[in-house]
Amino acid sequence: PPTTEALAIYYGLLCGKQMGNKSLVVESDAWAIIHAINSTGHCEAIYGNIVEDIKMLSRNFEACSFYYISGEDNKLAHTTASFASEHFIECVWQDACFAFLPL
Repeated sequence: PPTTEALAIYYGLLCGKQMGNKSLVVESDAWAIIHAINSTGHCEAIYGNIVEDIKMLSRNFEACSFYYISGEDNKLAHTTASFASEHFIECVWQDACFAFLPL
C-alpha cells in the first residue's frame, strides 16, 4: 500500500540522518509515492502528510534523490524487508552481503 511505502521511505530518511549520512539515494517501486515526492506541489492523497514530511526531512541532507525503479529491480529490498518482518526483528544493514537471502 502507498502509505506503507511512504512510511518506509520516511523512516529510511530518519535512519540515514541518525547514521550521519550527508547524501542519500532512495529507490522505490512505489511510483505514486516517488512521483509525489518529486512533485513541487502539495500532495493531496491520503498519504500526503507523510510525503510532505519526507520532503522536509530530505532538506537536511546535502543531496537526497528519489528514483522509481521496477519491482523486479527492487527485489532485494522486498526480500530483506520480508526477512526482517518474518523474524520480527528491526535491522539496519550497511555495506552488507545478502548471500543468506534467497532471491
